[in-house]
Amino acid sequence: MFRNGELHVVPEEAEVVKQIFHSYVYDGKGCHTIANELNTAGLLTVRGKMWREDGVNRILKNEKYVGDLTQWKHYSTDFISKKVLPNNGDNPDVPLISISEHHKGIISREVWDLAQKQIYERGKLAREGKRHSRHYWFSNIVRCGCCGYPYNIGGKTTEKNRTLHCVNRAKYGTTHRIDKNGAEVGCDNKGVNERVLAACVKHILEYVQISKETIIEGLYNDIELIQSVDKPIDIEPLKAEIESYNRKKRKAIDLALRLISMLQPSKNVKLVRLVQSQPFSWITET
Repeated sequence: MFRNGELHVVPEEAEVVKQIFHSYVYDGKGCHTIANELNTAGLLTVRGKMWREDGVNRILKNEKYVGDLTQWKHYSTDFISKKVLPNNGDNPDVPLISISEHHKGIISREVWDLAQKQIYERGKLAREGKRHSRHYWFSNIVRCGCCGYPYNIGGKTTEKNRTLHCVNRAKYGTTHRIDKNGAEVGCDNKGVNERVLAACVKHILEYVQISKETIIEGLYNDIELIQSVDKPIDIEPLKAEIESYNRKKRKAIDLALRLISMLQPSKNVKLVRLVQSQPFSWITET
């Protein structure tokens, strides 16, 4: 907070900011989920209001928490209408003024950089028609085995009846076809109950634990096999084979020249030229 023209850290508010960044960067949670968790914990904003998704997003993008300062983030178009626009840095008349390490930050530079990277990557997913989510334990993990699209909750969302469905099927139906953009859409893969999926995952994890030694041994064998295949190829036999063909070629040429010398002189010149221009045509397998 500002006090006498200077920035001062309020310990209680700083802890909330740290919690927001930690949940976003290391827990992979979205702004909506973080806002709900803060409200559930009874924590309010600086203005004493409930947390909202956009409020969490503004904190994640506020460079003051890492110790930087940026001025002229907004500017007025004129003094009559007093219309205020966000400054994206593309107006040469109103340049952004940024000062790095202006004051002591609440979060580290490393956490800040990770947060900005994730904001960009999640925004890119949204622009591509996808969505980053960690609302359920399987969010952004389960994929359709037929088309590769993610599986999301559809229909009833109660814990007992939650069912995962292919996003491709839910959006485009069960008929396989090519849309106007040339993309293959439609999927006839069926849904799966969340409790059934959880039971399957539990069984696999238990099997991995029981068969740990067998799995490790199999992996070692596979690695040794790959390494044996990747050994350098011995080219000496290939060189010897090439030399053998060269010797046969020379013998064939010598034989051709001897035959030429036995023919009439008028024909010798033509055959010599033929042997010199196409020496490989005389090579035999003998």
